[in-house]
Amino acid sequence: MNTSNLETLMADFSGNQWPEFKAIEQHQDTAKISLYISESIHWFTGHFPNAPVLPGVVQTHWAARLCEYLYPEARAFTRIDNLKFQSVIMPKQHVLLTIKHIQPKSAFTFSYTHEGNRLSEGKLIFNNV
Repeated sequence: MNTSNLETLMADFSGNQWPEFKAIEQHQDTAKISLYISESIHWFTGHFPNAPVLPGVVQTHWAARLCEYLYPEARAFTRIDNLKFQSVIMPKQHVLLTIKHIQPKSAFTFSYTHEGNRLSEGKLIFNNV
C-alpha cells in the first residue's frame, strides 16, 4: 500500500475510537499495520480508571474492520476462533497488527505485537454467502 492509501485509511478510520495509523505494508495475503495507541482513545475511559488497558473486544473489532477494509473477500464477519490474550495493550504503545489471509477460505489470522512480543492473536471467520 502506498502513501496515498495510508492517507485514505487514516481518513476512513479517524476519530478517538481508532488508533493512529503510522504505516501500512500490504503484500498479497499479508498486511502489517503500524499503530500508535494514543491515550485519548475513548475505549480507555473506565477500563480501568487507574490502570487503563485496551479491551480485547476492541482489539478484535479493529482487526475485523481492517480485514473488511483491506480484503474484498472479508464480508459478513461471523466468528472468532483461537482467541488469546498474552499481554495487555496500554496507552502510548506502538504496536504492529499483522493480518494474514488464509487461502482459499474466508478466514484471517491477526496478531498484535509490541517490540517482538505477542500481545494478542486470533482467527477471524467471514461468511461470504
